[in-house]
Amino acid sequence: MRQRRSLQTVKTATKVHIKRLRYIPGRTYATLSLLTYSSDLQARAFLPLRHLAFTCVFCYIATQIDVIADTIAGGDRHAVSLRDIWYGARSGYSTGVGRGYVGGIWCLGHEAGHEALSPYPWVNAVIGIAPHLCPNAILRLARDPSYPPFLWLSLYLIHNRKGNPRYAPWTSHFKPSSLLFKPEQRRSIVISNIAIGVMITLLAIYTYKTSWSSVWCYYFLPWLVAHNWIVMFTYLQHSDPTIPYYRKDQWTFARGALATVDDLCLAGSDVFSSTTTDHVAHHFFATVPFYNLPQVTEAIRPVLGEYYNYDSTPVLYALWRSFTQCTFVEDEGTILFFKNQYGDAVIELST
Repeated sequence: MRQRRSLQTVKTATKVHIKRLRYIPGRTYATLSLLTYSSDLQARAFLPLRHLAFTCVFCYIATQIDVIADTIAGGDRHAVSLRDIWYGARSGYSTGVGRGYVGGIWCLGHEAGHEALSPYPWVNAVIGIAPHLCPNAILRLARDPSYPPFLWLSLYLIHNRKGNPRYAPWTSHFKPSSLLFKPEQRRSIVISNIAIGVMITLLAIYTYKTSWSSVWCYYFLPWLVAHNWIVMFTYLQHSDPTIPYYRKDQWTFARGALATVDDLCLAGSDVFSSTTTDHVAHHFFATVPFYNLPQVTEAIRPVLGEYYNYDSTPVLYALWRSFTQCTFVEDEGTILFFKNQYGDAVIELST
């Protein structure tokens, strides 16, 4: 059952401001700040190695799928059982590596982008490879870009296709002098472009040495699964019929930070789970590592009170609800809630 506040009428978080979080009962803001780097360096260094090892083990097992399937099928290459075993094993590999990738490598890169893995910027840069654009305009309609369609994502990165209209056409994420970046970030963009070029070169060499089908099975299928997980949990966090969008002077950082949902249905103990179940805390304290976010959530919930959003709805139902109830927002107004295709909203703004 969904564990949320009443959906009939709701007030937006007009009384919750950043200053209130500096005086949290039983745990001061300074104490919360100490949680940023409260674990030892060895533990933080272990995290990337653990998830990299996980991926390598799965990749090695995947190289043995043909041999194992052939052995089980007794050498009959045309047996139905062989085909079933092969597809089942490939699906398991893609799901395992994709889920492990998004639960490990991608989310660790995200953490590094927020400088949450180390007090040393160069360590975060090495782990994250590229600078990460922090969500500092969350749920602000004039500045917060929504997701471009999957096949258009590359065009969005290359020339701002369907991106923020504040930037001119052909504003590129790959151009160091782009208005998207500060002058001091340009060197990092160059390094990021080099890293992307190296990865593309390695994939091209591997394709030349093996085959396109090999690259598809070992790399692109897990990549698609990872993309699916990333879009799914970020979509559930930020597209909900009970959270508002803001325009103009109605937006504040505190309001934007509160406009997200902690998805308890994805609870677990890894980096992927912590960034979904404690996302409200992550919005307010982006530099706190994921393993300390549960403590931050526990500390800020009494302060946020009714303005803290969480959801224990099963994932598939939550997706269906967001797909059907979060169709559009009106062109007019300063505090808006999603409406469905018939123009009906779940939330009515109280005054």
